[in-house]
Amino acid sequence: YIRPTEINVGLLVKELTTPRFAEYHIFFSGIISTGLLRLVAENDSHELVKQVQEFYGDYLPINRDLLSLNCRNTIAMSVNAGTAWAR
Repeated sequence: YIRPTEINVGLLVKELTTPRFAEYHIFFSGIISTGLLRLVAENDSHELVKQVQEFYGDYLPINRDLLSLNCRNTIAMSVNAGTAWAR
């Protein structure tokens, strides 16, 4: 799950050039430009990328290991939805 920036795509291209895994499923956190997507495709010479998807997951990084979706009353929403929080 990566942001579709030039820096991140550059790192992804570097990974695809010398792959460590048998396959890759890439999920971008927003819209990726045609040029950057083309760059990924052109550098997948081993054809290990099995899927590429765009998910619109805007969030606020608070720390390196913590983030927020910036939604208020999420516990209350979970309780009202009948999840485990309600039990």
